[in-house]
Amino acid sequence: MILCKECGASSEKSYSGKCQRCYFYFRKGGVVWQLPPSGEIVIDNEGKVICHICGRSFDKLGEHTFHVHGLTEKDYKEKFELNRSSSLASEKIRKKLRENVYNNYSVIQKNLIEGGKKTRVSSTNRIKLGKPDRLESINAKKGNTNWKKEVKHEDQRSMCQLSISKD
Repeated sequence: MILCKECGASSEKSYSGKCQRCYFYFRKGGVVWQLPPSGEIVIDNEGKVICHICGRSFDKLGEHTFHVHGLTEKDYKEKFELNRSSSLASEKIRKKLRENVYNNYSVIQKNLIEGGKKTRVSSTNRIKLGKPDRLESINAKKGNTNWKKEVKHEDQRSMCQLSISKD
């Protein structure tokens, strides 16, 4: 095992004293920038986002932080006090993704509709799965145990009608 002289990661193979990741980053002209202050997203001169941990810049900082530093985007944003809605992708990548959506909108729309059907959970399904619905949760918290559930099916759509009765 060899320790990378740039990042300190252990590697089985040495690329001029660096790990493979560092070797290719610097071979492509990568630079280690000054670490950005917490709460700010800083862009380098190529439009890439600079990492708050290692100072390197990437088009997709979220992927880098996950694979290299083991942080999800949400954890990274919390750790460095970044706005939850701020993007960790460069403008070039965001523009490319936006164009892909515009160019393939009909396919995306169809897939969302089809995929959405599988994710819909009606009240009847929740009862079958043994998952509590909102009414059950509220009554359990209040300590109400005297209530019944009536399930009625109409047509082909299944509807669940809940009624509270005090016995």
